[in-house]
Amino acid sequence: MDESESKRDPAGTDAGLNQGPRTVPLARRQFFEKLGWVGVALLAIFTVPSTLRFLMPRRAGAGRTEFDAGLVQDYSAATVSTRWIRRHGLWVVRDHSGLFALQADCPHLGCTPRWEPQSSRFRCPCHGSLFSLEGIALRGPAREPLKRVAIRRQGERILIDPADYVSLEDAESRGGYHVMI
Repeated sequence: MDESESKRDPAGTDAGLNQGPRTVPLARRQFFEKLGWVGVALLAIFTVPSTLRFLMPRRAGAGRTEFDAGLVQDYSAATVSTRWIRRHGLWVVRDHSGLFALQADCPHLGCTPRWEPQSSRFRCPCHGSLFSLEGIALRGPAREPLKRVAIRRQGERILIDPADYVSLEDAESRGGYHVMI
């Protein structure tokens, strides 16, 4: 047997001779297996960062959340300002004694109630909870009042911190959640 015959494999191809790279077509099963692994990799790439961000608590003081809500005279008597709903998720209410801010999240399931000026009430569109001007739950299914948001006066300016909110009872006992005018 000569040397060239010994380098042939049983299929009759020249195994020892350099013929360049051979491309073998993927079988259907291998194609879908590789496609599945690509999908898993993409899922991991897009979900791991957001999951880590969700699980990691924010550091105290990381990022300033207080904002300038304008001048005291911008808020007329016995009204609810809805200008901060979209940006900060809160209402600024002026009653007979001053200003306070309410978080615009229904305590039942977190829907955004709507201010109804004709009845001077907040109504949740999801399940019909009704709240007074002060944020007290008048009709369920919500049993808790709307949360108070930290508000303070600096000269003639109003400063509000949407990240600092408490229940109505805590707001009344602690202070810092109502501005006297």
